[in-house]
Amino acid sequence: MRLEDFFGVDVDLDEVARWARDGDNLEVILTRLRDMGCEVVGCIAVLNSAGVMPMSEGKAAVVFSETWKDELPRNLAFQKRLGEFVDGETESDTDATQ
Repeated sequence: MRLEDFFGVDVDLDEVARWARDGDNLEVILTRLRDMGCEVVGCIAVLNSAGVMPMSEGKAAVVFSETWKDELPRNLAFQKRLGEFVDGETESDTDATQ
């Protein structure tokens, strides 16, 4: 058992890996994780840490999943704001060096 804390939720990574090995589809796994209290970011991290899928695949798979579709508008708005923030920081860094 590899019990780890993901944003306040204890998750047994071996159990999550077993779910995937036993053929549970992604929606079943995500529903279980959400029922345990995992948020979107936690689900992405759990999938990666349990070896179910890499972070790069997990991000899109979780955000656009049926399990999390009720949160999609909020998640996309957050990503947009984050992108704008990062772009703004990059421009500030460039301006400061010139």
